[in-house]
Amino acid sequence: MANIYVNHSGSSTPPYDTEAKAATNIQTALDAAGAGSTVLIKADQDYVMNGSDQQAAQFDVDTSDNITIKGYYSTPGDQDYGGAHYKDSSHGWVIINANNGAFHVFSTGNKNRLRWLNLKTINVNTAYIVFNLIPTAEQPGSLLQNCIFTGGKVAVSAINTGNLIIRDCTFTGTYTLIPTYGVIYLTNTCSRGVIIQDCNFSHGNSARSIYCLNSGMNVIEHNVFNITGAVTAVVEIAAAGFLANNVIYKASGGSITNGIKITAGGHSCAIYNNIIVGCTTSINDAAPANFGGWNCFYNNGSNWTLRNGDIAADPQFMDAANGDFRLKPTSPCLNRGKPTLSSGYTSIGTWQRKSLLGQE
Repeated sequence: MANIYVNHSGSSTPPYDTEAKAATNIQTALDAAGAGSTVLIKADQDYVMNGSDQQAAQFDVDTSDNITIKGYYSTPGDQDYGGAHYKDSSHGWVIINANNGAFHVFSTGNKNRLRWLNLKTINVNTAYIVFNLIPTAEQPGSLLQNCIFTGGKVAVSAINTGNLIIRDCTFTGTYTLIPTYGVIYLTNTCSRGVIIQDCNFSHGNSARSIYCLNSGMNVIEHNVFNITGAVTAVVEIAAAGFLANNVIYKASGGSITNGIKITAGGHSCAIYNNIIVGCTTSINDAAPANFGGWNCFYNNGSNWTLRNGDIAADPQFMDAANGDFRLKPTSPCLNRGKPTLSSGYTSIGTWQRKSLLGQE
């Protein structure tokens, strides 16, 4: 296993194993990566996909299995959770400027255990995809963590990608309104399932925030959907799913037709501890979920029939207009969530998880 560096001030001397010898082009480093390699991209300035600074074409990750692509600031690892620059808005991410080019940003072939951390993509052409994960046979174990997406046709399109984890990412900007897509689009034979956890969706227009058509178990939990544009369904799922402790909220200027939409094939979904505010329909369960409850509904056009501890009440966020979805001490959602054997009643919404991560 080896570290391969990318740095604008490097000498681009193989094997690119120090900052001084670093490749200056991301694709050069990817082409040199063997199994177990970590490609470390220094966040010194934008990496512009214009044919001179970087190639004016997608970055192909197709040389080996088990590759990590990671941005860093001063020392490798300092953007890991708890590091000095973790989520530091002044220099916390490597910025990849797609320059509105006619290409996807990252694309993969039949490789597994690929990981991307600490990257921010900007100026992605709305006809193209940011992460285009399209192996022809099912590949397990990929991860996107602590990344920021600011628009495009789709942020993450995953086909034949099982055990995919999308964690602690932020989705802003606008995306395509084509009915068959979403900000995250999961399809085909992802039989090992997908986890989307601790993410912040504060985007404008899109057909959906998350669209699950894959065949595995989808875990969607502890996410905030603060929708500022027109969305047909925040989460639409036609597969087995576990949707818990999410906040779905129509922000100023936003429009949400369905908060959660369960379609044919999605009859094995568990939906609980969610807060859903401002939708035309909070939960559209045309294919009824087999379990649900302990959700909070407020200011929606219609809700499903209340069950198992569901409440219809103002959740009393601290400051939803400014993106603060913690609960006030007087919130009816406190200690009203699905009971557990170990700790009794939990709370409805995302606030517990975010507090544990120090994101208050």
